[in-house]
This record gives sequence, C-alpha cells and structure tokens, in this order.
Amino acid sequence: MSKGVIVLLVAAVLLSVAVLSAQYGDDIQLLFNSWLEGKPKALVKLHIHIPSGYGNCSVIVHRFPTKYNPTADGYTTLIHRGKSPSGRTVTVKDVINMYQVGTVESEEGERHLYDSPEYYVGVICVNKNDVYSFSKIVQTIITKPITDVDIHAELKKRSRAEDRQSGSNFAMLASSEPVSCSITISETSGDPIYGQDYWAKGYCITPTKLTYLNSIPGLKTAFGITGLDSAMYLEGWVAACYATNIKPCPSSFWDSAGKKLAIAVTTEKSDYISNGQRAVVWGNVYYQYEYYAWYDSDFYMYFIYEIIYPKDIRGLHPLQIIGSYTPPSSPPPYAGGPFKGDRDIYFPADTLTDIKLPVSTSISVSYTIAGWPVSISISVSPYKAESPQYKSPYVSIIDISGKNYGWYYWWYKDDDPLNYEIEFYG
Repeated sequence: MSKGVIVLLVAAVLLSVAVLSAQYGDDIQLLFNSWLEGKPKALVKLHIHIPSGYGNCSVIVHRFPTKYNPTADGYTTLIHRGKSPSGRTVTVKDVINMYQVGTVESEEGERHLYDSPEYYVGVICVNKNDVYSFSKIVQTIITKPITDVDIHAELKKRSRAEDRQSGSNFAMLASSEPVSCSITISETSGDPIYGQDYWAKGYCITPTKLTYLNSIPGLKTAFGITGLDSAMYLEGWVAACYATNIKPCPSSFWDSAGKKLAIAVTTEKSDYISNGQRAVVWGNVYYQYEYYAWYDSDFYMYFIYEIIYPKDIRGLHPLQIIGSYTPPSSPPPYAGGPFKGDRDIYFPADTLTDIKLPVSTSISVSYTIAGWPVSISISVSPYKAESPQYKSPYVSIIDISGKNYGWYYWWYKDDDPLNYEIEFYG
C-alpha cells in the first residue's frame, strides 16, 4: 500500500472521529483513544425514565461483575448514586472493557458480541409522606461501541419504613415448604453510625429447582451443565425504602427484580432417569446479599436498598422423582424425528425474554443487619434460556432400547427452544 493511500485512510478515520465527536461529544473521543492504546472500551448509556408526580427521587445503578468486566470484590460495583426530581430522564454512563465473546444475529445480520454486563437499577421517590420505589436487574447485549438502554421506572407505592415493628421481620412471600438459606455477613463498612453511609455484604448456598426432566421406556435422560461457559437465568430479589435510621426494609417491600445470570462453575451431569420417569432437577446455588444505607443530609433520612441474587451454580443434586411422564397420543407436528441413537440437546438462545419457567423454589432467607434480625421467604424461579454470551444447560439422551432403526421423537416443550424442558414420543 502506498504512502498516499495510507495518508488518505488516516485522514478518513480522523474525519469520521470528528463527525462522531460532533454527534456524541467527548464519549467517542474517549473510546477512540482506548482503541488507539490497544485496550478498546465500550460505553453503556442507561436512560432511566422517571414518571412525573412522585416528588424527589434517588437513582442508584450498580454493575454486576463478569469475566471481562470484573469488580474489586466479586459483588456489584456502584456506577451512579444521585438525586433527581421525578418527571425526568436520568442518563447514567458506564465505560466497560470491549472484549469479544462470540457472534449474534441482528437486524443488520451477524454481528460481533462483546462481554455484556448486567445492572441493578433502583429508583426511590418521596412525595410528602408517601414512598415509591422501583428495582430491576437489567440485561444488555453489547454489539457496538455505544449501547443505549431504556429503563422505564414503574414506581410502586409503599408504606413508610418506620411503620415496621422491631424485632423479627418475617413474611411469607412464597408458597410451599421453603428451603433454608442463612446469610453469612462477610464484610461491612464498619459500625452503623447515624449520619454516615453504611453497607454490608454476605452470601448463602441453598438448593434451587432448575427444571423438569422427562423420559420414556427405551430412553434414559440426564440434565447437564458445562462449566464456566454455561449459565442459566434465576430470579433475584430487591427491597428499597426510606427510613430515619439504619435498619432493614420492611418485609412487604421485597419484590422480584427479574432474571439474573447464574454461571455454572462446575461441569456436571445429573443421574439418569428412564422408563417414563419424570423428575425435578435441583442445583446448589450460591446467592449473594448486599445492603446499602445512604444518608441524605437534605432530609436527615436514609435511602436503603437490599439485593439478594444468584451468582453461580455449584453442582447438581440427586434427581427428585415426582411421578411418570405421559407423552401425547402422537408427536406434535413440530417434533423432530424419528431418531435413533444417543444425543445431547442444548437450548439455543439469541434473544432476551422475561418469561419464567413453571417451576419455583421457596427459600427462607435469614440474616442480621445492624442488630436487626430478619427472616423473609422468597420464591425463586428459573427464566427461559436467552443469553447469547453463554451456553445453555443440556439434556443428554441415551438410547437403551436395542433397536436399530429410528423410533423416537423429541421436541422442546411448546415448540420453544428457550424452554429447558424436552418432551418425547416413542
């Protein structure tokens, strides 16, 4: 390539940067400099839309850690914490490492996929004596240097935090007999002192239902996870409130914050079932807990928020047999087959949904914050597979029939490849 062509290419690049800088301001210059240094960055812009009529609001954004955008201690990192009148849009910017992890289909065709973090977004508004809050775990799909994400805060009215009775804070938010998860508080910011910010972090490990598993006579089946490159979504929970001192939020303030990626940290396959058995797959899930009390000197009050979320799946439990699987009288038209032999079936995921799977675990969570004992019960559901960054779990099929021809059919439940359940006919 001649020097003249190189000069023209450099000039074209610089002109493009100038044009983009006029549109995006200093953001594009920061990203361009990072690419020149060989450490490319991406910008995530979270546009948090707050409806009007709710008084003054606090807006909080944390980023969850990923492999290529880790945090200092493995918990979330604070990206933004500030105040805004309601009726406005607050834009929070986060610069992340731009590390390619695969490809994804888009309206423009196949595009590179980069490490895509999750965020916790919280909004707490106070209007006279009324308190309103919104909390959500937000997913991103990063395919370009600048990604815009719109979040509409759907505020829910709360009773005042001071109305809670002292002592035990117990509420049954889930049905059925709960499994126990006693949180160990592993670190705090110090002693809770009035007028100062305070935080605490901890964890617990407990069994959680992941999906159902089916079999028919002549086939045996198992459920598997494949280590750090695989994950599935499980439910996270958040409470947010406003109080005069450092204390837990009232039990009635706890709400589902939606799906959160739980990374598999082991490669493991469940036991096999066969002969028409149906089973529940349980996994050992590591949950993290975070508590924050942010002192507002304008109102002499605390904005408080608490988060319980799955971090990873640490292994599978023995299957819980729950009866027999009844296949249909004939396979549906979308069934694949007939098949013979063995196979592993994954659940392809290249979209984002907020749909839960029809299985949940009641978890009794207990901990102590600033001398306040807390006991709540939450319902954790898995969500449909939808992360293009990670592999899904899989179902292993072994043909034990001894037949030498294609004889069985299989299909995703309801013809939905994002559903973790496989069905059979044969």
